[in-house]
Amino acid sequence: MYLEIICRCFDKAAIITDDEMDKSDMENKGPRIVSSPWRLCTVTQVEEVKWLCHMIPIWICTIFYTTAYTQVFSLFVIQGAAMDTHLGSFNVPPASLYAVDCVTVVVCIMAYNKWLMPLARQWTGRPEGLSGLQRIGLGMPIIVLAMLEAGFVEMVRLRKRGTGGNISILWQVPQFMTTGISETFTYIGQMQFFYDQAPDAMRSIGSTLTPASTALGNYLNILLVRVISRLTGNPGWIPNSGSIDMGHLDYFFFTIAILTLINFGFFCLISTGYKYIERHEISPSLPAMS
Repeated sequence: MYLEIICRCFDKAAIITDDEMDKSDMENKGPRIVSSPWRLCTVTQVEEVKWLCHMIPIWICTIFYTTAYTQVFSLFVIQGAAMDTHLGSFNVPPASLYAVDCVTVVVCIMAYNKWLMPLARQWTGRPEGLSGLQRIGLGMPIIVLAMLEAGFVEMVRLRKRGTGGNISILWQVPQFMTTGISETFTYIGQMQFFYDQAPDAMRSIGSTLTPASTALGNYLNILLVRVISRLTGNPGWIPNSGSIDMGHLDYFFFTIAILTLINFGFFCLISTGYKYIERHEISPSLPAMS
């Protein structure tokens, strides 16, 4: 509702007022528009901006998704470094488990194209199978599951450390696989949705919305870590120095899972009211009148 009210304000950009009219030669040729294109827009240009604004709430939801996904490159690695990284005589670098995520993405993309897409076409009637919003909506709750897995693994690790033992780094494999499955749906869905729904004149802006949400999600993650560190004190959930055995990464992972689940609920609320706009509904902008 509020977005509709805001979008109506853009209509004023296409209204011709007396300030834009030159009536000096009105008897011979009639009034002439002399306004700058920065002051007067075509109706199509206004509709394109309104079209783009309708995607902003969806884009905001994808920002916090990235905040959860960022844990793959940060706290997942810190968690893995505190585990037993030895497989016989081989030492597994904690950051190398990201390869599990990458392999999972490749396998899931092939599986989607081979089996899931034909089934989705029968269900949705769309040539691409699932729409961009549907793919985003599938990936968001899966990242919640990945955060829960990471939290439970951390609980087991802390309990084992309390008895003087440790667990293998292979315990992290399921959470990396789950994250890869989520990434397959959400990130590809984002690129599909923002590019497909962006007006022709704003395709470049639409293609930048996904990396923009990724960048902002990383900054939001930094802010979230600092806020939780300040609220939980020292050592707190995420110790600033020393071993993470003194903290509670499991609490942090569970908090991320809860916040991501709330974000998913907001996404469902927004996406159910989103109306897909076909490209033929907006014709190309006419040249400025002179």
